Amino acid sequence: MDPDKPDPRKRYIAAGIIALFVFVVFTLIYSERNTTIEKAQPMTDSTLADSITGAAVAEALCRDSDGLNLLVKGNANLNEISVNDTCYRNKILEYYCGEKEGKEAILQKLVECPGGCEIGACKEYCFDTDGGIDIKTRSIIKSASSEGESANIEKCKDAKTLVEYFCSGSSIVEREISCSCKEGACA
Repeated sequence: MDPDKPDPRKRYIAAGIIALFVFVVFTLIYSERNTTIEKAQPMTDSTLADSITGAAVAEALCRDSDGLNLLVKGNANLNEISVNDTCYRNKILEYYCGEKEGKEAILQKLVECPGGCEIGACKEYCFDTDGGIDIKTRSIIKSASSEGESANIEKCKDAKTLVEYFCSGSSIVEREISCSCKEGACA
């Protein structure tokens, strides 16, 4: 080999080192950016299972339009990231602000909507285990509406008065009925 000519292997080695350095820097920058927004992408069946425990979408100053109100379609924002509460079958993927690893974060929770989910919010509902007014059967009535959630169990006010509950739309209605009352039902 001629001592006055540069060794071409040294150029290839130098080019390889520079390429490796650029690759490492790019990978570090991209992976750090990717970890801060990894869950901001659309949810799939496989990622929904992970969301039940809540996962950070990003970190910084967080704002949420509805808190944990499942009956309102909300939006959580964190810097450039914005996610909306989303229906998935009869469940809602609720996004809310919280803390993860000591930093502000958008968290998520997958919650069942008893009345179904529509346009990013649980529907208002009322459910009566005896199907309405049935004075012979003690029942439990549950509802959720803009006024809040409630639940009642039919009961005897006294030995001669039943407190019967039933649904009217998404609200619970109470009615007192005169009868021989025992254990939340007319005997």
